Amino acid sequence: MTGGDLRIEVLPAGSVVPAFGLLDAVSKARSTADTACSFYHYGSQNALALWGSSPAYAMDANMLLSWHKYGGGKELLNKLYASIGANVRVLPLRADADAAARLVQEADHQAGPTSKGMKYRTVGISIDLFNGMAQR
Repeated sequence: MTGGDLRIEVLPAGSVVPAFGLLDAVSKARSTADTACSFYHYGSQNALALWGSSPAYAMDANMLLSWHKYGGGKELLNKLYASIGANVRVLPLRADADAAARLVQEADHQAGPTSKGMKYRTVGISIDLFNGMAQR
């Protein structure tokens, strides 16, 4: 299909680098590429949550990807990764920006404005957001 230009080798998890060592491995050229979610690095740089599964300031997933490509998001994302010492080039594959926003809308109708008792598995800034909502 690619005439030998692309070769994919499937390996067991952890056989090249540990699961949470992927960003470091790509930064130091021990691995050529990685498929990951930016919100995995929320603990190192909170602003990376903007590309994750959080309410993205009224943008749905397509709007977020458009902003990334045409509105300066790509440059900002590169600066954010550089700020944590990552020597990487980021190529977004998709955005999950609207997942948490949908949940908030559904929870609003079910649990009321406090959302107390709501259980939801999430990452990054959504954890802080929903914890804040639950404390109301």
